[in-house]
Amino acid sequence: MIILAAYLVFMDRLDIYRIGEAGALATIIGMVVGIIYLAMTYPKRARQGTGVPNDTEIPWKYYIMTCLSLGMIASLNHMILLFMQMVDVFTLVPSLIQAGLPKTIAMETKGVFDRGQPLIQLGVVLGSSFALALVPNVVRTTFLSQPTEQAHSIREALLFAGYLATGATVGLVFMMEETNMLLFTNSDGTRSLQILALTLVFTSLTITAAVMLQSLGFVKQVAYFIGIAVIIKIVLNKLLVPIWTINGSALATSGSITVLYWLTFHFLQKKLPHIQFFRHVRWRVLLGANGVMALYIVSMRYLWLSFLPTSRWAMLVYVGIVVPTGACIYVMLLLRYGVFSKKQIQALPLSRFILWLEQRIRKQVGEK
Repeated sequence: MIILAAYLVFMDRLDIYRIGEAGALATIIGMVVGIIYLAMTYPKRARQGTGVPNDTEIPWKYYIMTCLSLGMIASLNHMILLFMQMVDVFTLVPSLIQAGLPKTIAMETKGVFDRGQPLIQLGVVLGSSFALALVPNVVRTTFLSQPTEQAHSIREALLFAGYLATGATVGLVFMMEETNMLLFTNSDGTRSLQILALTLVFTSLTITAAVMLQSLGFVKQVAYFIGIAVIIKIVLNKLLVPIWTINGSALATSGSITVLYWLTFHFLQKKLPHIQFFRHVRWRVLLGANGVMALYIVSMRYLWLSFLPTSRWAMLVYVGIVVPTGACIYVMLLLRYGVFSKKQIQALPLSRFILWLEQRIRKQVGEK
């Protein structure tokens, strides 16, 4: 529906100011369709293979109240960047005008800055969602009885999120100019978007750690941390945007997310001292893999773009080739040095193929 609305705008059959309404309507219809599908399939699949008797009563009232109360607070994790964007909605344009920009230019500059949000959100999903699949059973009762085992599971998830998000961050920073030109026909605001991309790794780690804390019962603390981060974003926007315009807003977002990351990690390590996250990071492999990937992107930019026109079609081919190949190089280097455990790999799409690929790579290295 969103693509259809964009097409109708392009064909002058829909007012461009209706695109927001179309997006909201598409979201609502998508959720309704999802609920209908769940309602149709749930009775058939709910108890398959679980061994639960058919006459077992499900406490629906408890589940619904939990979703409406704790669920609302828990959802704050995945809205961190949206809160930062909300602050920009209210403060960025006035601060740009204060910096001396005319009102129309300030609004256009705000639109340029908003380009980075979908890209960052996509990277955050990549970095955190797969990691969260590793620890679906982290609950407070198990935490109290088996703290060391729980610390290991949480550390595995955090490491996984960190490795994926770091690669996505480095790739996005080095590919931002070409991606900007591909999606928006020009490279305006590339520097600020690169600064904004640095929040990707901290946001992914923060979301992963915050979900762990909430599952362990520390819900209010996480909400307080997010509130502190939003206040810091407001203050930094007021201070930095009049000086550095949208670069200042990008620095404000990066700074507030970094503070949120520190608060969340500090609290998590205080409650689970056995995690020792930084001691278990394979720093040499991580830096080496990111360095090789960055070198590959820079080399491809020189070899490819030196001989091809910088049209959107050329950018489409370039980005369509360099992004997946660069990601493959990064992941293969991590597999080569055994960074990922079998459990971590199983959380990825195409896990069977990746496990097979890892065995082949390790076998070839062993033969040499």
